[in-house]
Amino acid sequence: MASPTTTTTAKDTEQILLVLTGPTGAGKTTVMQALFEKYPEKFFHIKTTVSRPMREGESEGNPYYFVSEQTAEELVAQDAYEEWMRFRGFIYGTRKKTFYEGVESGKDLMWVIDLQGVKNVKDKMKQNFTKSIFIYLYSDKEVLYQRVVSAEGEEKAKLRWHEDIVERELAEAAVCDTIVYNQQGKLSETIEQIETLMRDVREKQ
Repeated sequence: MASPTTTTTAKDTEQILLVLTGPTGAGKTTVMQALFEKYPEKFFHIKTTVSRPMREGESEGNPYYFVSEQTAEELVAQDAYEEWMRFRGFIYGTRKKTFYEGVESGKDLMWVIDLQGVKNVKDKMKQNFTKSIFIYLYSDKEVLYQRVVSAEGEEKAKLRWHEDIVERELAEAAVCDTIVYNQQGKLSETIEQIETLMRDVREKQ
């Protein structure tokens, strides 16, 4: 097995790292699922490991890997995460071994992380993956909020979605390579934009 220092280096020069980020309600999961459905053999999903309890409808690996708080803290101490953060009392992170498995698959890698994670890892990932693209997904604020309401209800939406956070993130979105507007009812157009961006990255010398 490769040493931890090689786990995040592309297996070959054609392997692309696609990173999706954006505010709550931007449609990151929807876009990711649409890409997997269209290209079932093309991508490897770099999944997040979380220390929060499993919720109804979730299972191991869907959509996260679940560990105890003690195990998560041990992984932090062992430097086993590529990036991690504490969110609402729980640890969310991407394990280096998950990246290693993705690199070994030879497939293009798809990684959904928050903007703080992008800021923490972008420089390193740009060095390790000569072909990579960091995309900030966005929609109008009213659309963002209504998507969260539709998915989780009004009460949870009030807890999860904050306009000031959205505005602050948007002001920092330039850390990504590009912004893609994922407008309501235009998912196919969003996918086409991402396909074009990936094609441009792949053709880049």
